[in-house]
Amino acid sequence: MSEADEIKKLKKLFDEDAITEEEYNSQKDKLLNSKIEKNERSFIGKVFKYLFYAYNGIMAFWLISGLFSAGSDIVNETNEFAAAGGAIGAGIGAFLIISIWIGGAVLLGIPTYLTRVKK
Repeated sequence: MSEADEIKKLKKLFDEDAITEEEYNSQKDKLLNSKIEKNERSFIGKVFKYLFYAYNGIMAFWLISGLFSAGSDIVNETNEFAAAGGAIGAGIGAFLIISIWIGGAVLLGIPTYLTRVKK
């Protein structure tokens, strides 16, 4: 039985003089205060949230490790043209990783946002 139904039942009892106004108010307050629920995400909402966090962590790791790897290769290069090519390639690679990251974050962010706890 819902909270509203319980209150209607109490109101009916009060109107029929089966309970006093004090009892009616007391019971109504108990119902209203006891029905405070702890809102939390559903199972699917939690799955999307943790997927979103994991995805962002993996993408950050991929970007950072890729840039460090390319940086060490560029520093160790003896030919300046090869170093310049490596720098350009690292920039293009970083751009692609960031583009994939943004696309995936948007795709996972939408259901994560839609399954959030509403206040």
